[in-house]
Amino acid sequence: MSAKQGSYPPLDLRVLKTQNTKRISYYYDEEVANHYYREDHPMEPQRIKMTHSLVTHTGIYKKLSILRAMPVSADEMKNFHAEEYVDFLERVTPETVLPPPGECFGLDTNDCPPFKGVFKFSAISAAGSLEGAAKLGLGNCDIAINWSGGLHHAMKSHASGFCYINDIVLAILELLRHHPRVLYIDIDVHHGDAVETAFLTTDRVMTASFHQYSPSTGFFPQTGSVGDVGRGKGRNFAVNFPLNKGIDDASYKGIFEPVIEEIMARFCPSVIVLQCGADSLNQDKLGGLNLSMRGHANCIEFVKRLSVPTLVLGGGGYTIRNVARTWAYETGVLVGSDLQPLDLPVYDEYYEYYAPDYQLDVCAATDKKNLNTVQTLEANKIRIFENLRSIAGPPSVEIQDVPRSSLAFWVDPEVEGARRDEDEDDYPDVRYTTYRRDRQVHRDEDLSDSDDEEGINDTYVIPMRRQNDSPRNSTRNYQSYGGEDVEGVEDAADRRAARPDYGSPALKSDTAVPGDREQTIWLEQHANKPSPTKSLTTVIKATNTGRSPARAGKPQPRNPADDPRISRNDAARPEYRTQLSSSSDLTQSPLTSLSEVEIQKLTHGSDELKPYTTNRRLSKGTLSAGKSRWNPRYVIAQVRAGKIKRKSCILFILAPVTIILAIIIAVVTYFTVVAKKHHPNLNVDLGYTQYKGFRSDGIDKWFGMRYAAPPLGDLRFRAPKDPWRASKQNAFNQGKLCHATPSHHLDHATSEDCLFINVYSPTNRSALHPVYFFIQGGGFNALANPYLTGDNLIKAADNDIVVVTSNYRVGPWGFLASKEVKENGNLNVGLLDQRKALAWVQKYIHLFGGDPNHVTIDGDSAGAASVDLHLTAYGGRNDNLFHAAAGQSNSFGAQLTVSESQYQYDGLVNRTECHTAQDTLKCLRELDMEVIASNNMIMRTPGAKGAPLFAYSNVIDGPGGFTEDYTYNMYADGKFVKVPVIFGSVTNEGTLFTPPKMDNATDMTNFLKDNFGKLTTDQLNHIVSLYPQDKIEYPGKGAWWRTAADAYGELRYNCPAHFMNQMFENHTDGSSNWHYLWDVVPPVHIKSGMGAMHAASMYSIFNITTGMAGELNPIIQAYWTSFIRTKNPNTHRLKGTPEWGNFGTAMEQLHFPIDPKNVSMVAVGAAEKARCHYYIHREQKQEELHSGEDPVGYNRMAVAEIPTQETFIPENRIPGLRIDHPPYPRRCDEGKYDRLHRQSPEAQR
Repeated sequence: MSAKQGSYPPLDLRVLKTQNTKRISYYYDEEVANHYYREDHPMEPQRIKMTHSLVTHTGIYKKLSILRAMPVSADEMKNFHAEEYVDFLERVTPETVLPPPGECFGLDTNDCPPFKGVFKFSAISAAGSLEGAAKLGLGNCDIAINWSGGLHHAMKSHASGFCYINDIVLAILELLRHHPRVLYIDIDVHHGDAVETAFLTTDRVMTASFHQYSPSTGFFPQTGSVGDVGRGKGRNFAVNFPLNKGIDDASYKGIFEPVIEEIMARFCPSVIVLQCGADSLNQDKLGGLNLSMRGHANCIEFVKRLSVPTLVLGGGGYTIRNVARTWAYETGVLVGSDLQPLDLPVYDEYYEYYAPDYQLDVCAATDKKNLNTVQTLEANKIRIFENLRSIAGPPSVEIQDVPRSSLAFWVDPEVEGARRDEDEDDYPDVRYTTYRRDRQVHRDEDLSDSDDEEGINDTYVIPMRRQNDSPRNSTRNYQSYGGEDVEGVEDAADRRAARPDYGSPALKSDTAVPGDREQTIWLEQHANKPSPTKSLTTVIKATNTGRSPARAGKPQPRNPADDPRISRNDAARPEYRTQLSSSSDLTQSPLTSLSEVEIQKLTHGSDELKPYTTNRRLSKGTLSAGKSRWNPRYVIAQVRAGKIKRKSCILFILAPVTIILAIIIAVVTYFTVVAKKHHPNLNVDLGYTQYKGFRSDGIDKWFGMRYAAPPLGDLRFRAPKDPWRASKQNAFNQGKLCHATPSHHLDHATSEDCLFINVYSPTNRSALHPVYFFIQGGGFNALANPYLTGDNLIKAADNDIVVVTSNYRVGPWGFLASKEVKENGNLNVGLLDQRKALAWVQKYIHLFGGDPNHVTIDGDSAGAASVDLHLTAYGGRNDNLFHAAAGQSNSFGAQLTVSESQYQYDGLVNRTECHTAQDTLKCLRELDMEVIASNNMIMRTPGAKGAPLFAYSNVIDGPGGFTEDYTYNMYADGKFVKVPVIFGSVTNEGTLFTPPKMDNATDMTNFLKDNFGKLTTDQLNHIVSLYPQDKIEYPGKGAWWRTAADAYGELRYNCPAHFMNQMFENHTDGSSNWHYLWDVVPPVHIKSGMGAMHAASMYSIFNITTGMAGELNPIIQAYWTSFIRTKNPNTHRLKGTPEWGNFGTAMEQLHFPIDPKNVSMVAVGAAEKARCHYYIHREQKQEELHSGEDPVGYNRMAVAEIPTQETFIPENRIPGLRIDHPPYPRRCDEGKYDRLHRQSPEAQR
């Protein structure tokens, strides 16, 4: 990658940065290398043995605890995999005639052949992962390594991608028993599709995959676009970073570390699973990336430095000499040994495999082209950050513990510790001891919902497959822990598989009850057939051993908490402890949880029960066992005997029937009323279709409604049209998003048919409520906030607002401009989409309880820019579409005219091969969307050295058009809709966008020039003089990174926001003109230098921000919802919060620091005023310098006569004054941040 395009800082080849202070368990089984897929198959298990040989001969093994795990049983596999699939895998052999493709569970002669010993190979490969997870769960090690594992493509019901059993999912399920949150990181060249799918709907597992992605070329598995973010509760808990071929070490480090750092801050995992597929290395037979061994190992070292318990797994890797060297080197990194290239042992049995260099190193290719531009990588990174920032904090898990005071078992901590030690010492090879089960952490819905999910017995947490009546299950016996063999168990592996504590799904939060599995399985086999008392005694003896052989045959005190008939509160009562501590044989057996009548039935082996009850009437023989006064046969017999009159008999029989019918009617009536209350009729007839909404969390919602016709075919590059008529539809799910830019392929999570609108409304709609129309950002090239919900805002507004969100076209679909488009289409159609949605609100929002005469528009970033542009649309024409406006981090990007935008159109035409067509625009309209998506790149602006961050934006379409003139000129001339407004920004707007490699002032000016192409050299030099170099060093960032970020942030965001408020002050009475500064810096962003990041206020307004910054949520929500409801932020502000004053001539703003107690009104600092003055106003020599060009290159201020506003000039400004301090000086003083340029003018004087 050339310097002109920008690049990431080079990788420090000294990968090892931390010494080992951790306990590391290393799992290896030599049997894994004795398996062979087939000739010419890329997967060679021999690589595991080669890795272990290097680990041994380099001496690394001395720092490891080397273990051999017991192969995984079929029942353990069934914790995730479908029973029929595991059974098939257990039976299949190379000689097996495979069924048709749809019935062979993914096994074939290509990727997943049924080679000899495939089941044993899978069991061995997964064993170390499960044992390592168990060891991590108990806290017996800090890092567990299993290079045989990491087989991330195996699906629930079939094999895929060389993988048969998904050890990763099984290990994560085991970790979820003990840990509330698990982070899965995948650096394999292929997407970790099966792991992501398994946990697609849970928020307890976050998956992060960095992989090569090229579905147009069929690169396996063709999933994992940046738009794949999870579903339901798991939305935004799946992170995918797609890569093109040739990514190098520096670029990989530049994306991997920031993304993982952000995930750690947002998700706070308690354990990490790291899949280290080595097919992402250079020279791999299947992969196309260009990582060196040390570049790959840098990821392992980085994760190690996070100091979180970690399970390290293998994965892909098909140039086995490189795989072995890399995994051996990475094992050294984990133990703190920095192996050198010459450390390859000459006496290693595989030494000749490492020819011709015979070094312990894998180098990256110097001539392989990196197809990943910095702009593309940074755009994806920004999009991922936006998704992560929408997570409402780390998900919490309710932990249920065993009562500690019910019995002596749990009274004394020392006794409890002894119990734990006894179980662990007696059973070093058993994963699930009694003590560990008592400490399990479970929660439902950890796996995604599926039609073929196995049911779970809620009483005993037993898989339904064990309750089937199939011959196979009915004859299978399970051995207890006592060591006594039971028929049907032949060897150690089978005995282990038969143990009841293996194979239970980790999906319940109830504590397992010792003995309940033996009891239930025995009942299934023996309850319906005679059995002598002697046989029962034998079974009781065999099952009474409990879960620890050390206590076999000894009477154990019964824990009342383990009895399913007794509540935990009752268990503490003395009478229960006395009753259940009886010394009878039956009480001591696992059958004590049965009723005494059931025990007697089993003991005597007869369907006729002997009279046995404490009921006095039954003991006297008045009624026989099994009879009652409500038994019809008994009543009839009494009638025939003349003991009951016939009339009485009829009443006697009808009475219970009448009572039952009355109960049924009452229940039906009750649930009918409840159903109407909780499931009201939410059908809304819009004329062109009817939409059925739903109620959730006390809010009525309608998702995915069309507000315009699908912009397909000839409607591409045209203004939106009215929606088509359609039949009644459910509005339960949001519609697909519009496709983003840049892209090299079609993202199937998006669509060109994307013009949908969502409405959130309070349930009380007796009166119309004010409407809040939110426009999401994304730089006009993507939709960055599609899943923000209105629930929290409505509740903060006392259920007195209606919230509306919508999609609009972005990238070339929304903002392609040229003379061809202007002549036979429409310009700025993305903005026209928004306008169409606002018109839809005016026409239909009353049907949802909204007031069309009280609409507030708001947005963040490009959404705020959209607000700016709607205010000035058509020369400031008021179409009564909105009545108040707000903008968060208002963006003033580069604005081009139609002729200046022609290069983008021509480039797209050439890339799609439409340049030969007579009508190039018609050709573009007839292209399949995938063709445009595959050629959707960011082009360099003419005259710039590199590509801008954002390719497309609104264009100036001249008089009568949506954007008649440059935005600055429109506001300066007063051509905007005069409504109450709030504008504001954050302190560090530019840090999110500035590339890290900013080593000098030249890098800084090149970056600014790339994004504002009309800046001259003199202007750039002057900007550098306004921002002296920040002397603070930030990890992974260049020396001028923060300085460049400050300049970019003020140029594009901060200063334009001040300017708009000033123009409202000049052209209105100034009474409804407010400004704010969001200066909230989370602790995680202090060291990194990210500061108060772009658009951060939005996440507090929507009540998403957590932690210390989250304490400000209710404060800004109250201001914001008050503005929405009354057009004044002070009407419903929280008690004790300051009054939000107008911007005024003093340029005052409401300042939000991280401490809620310090929210106050402050004036814009003099230094910032001086910098903004240069950006906004013409200097005296402007005409000479720029010859009619605009002063900063992105808005042509020279063409408008702009009066000098004294309020923009510091009161004490001296001509030629140089600002000698950095723009953002920071020093930490008991948690408070002193920003000199934020002080009042009086303080700075």
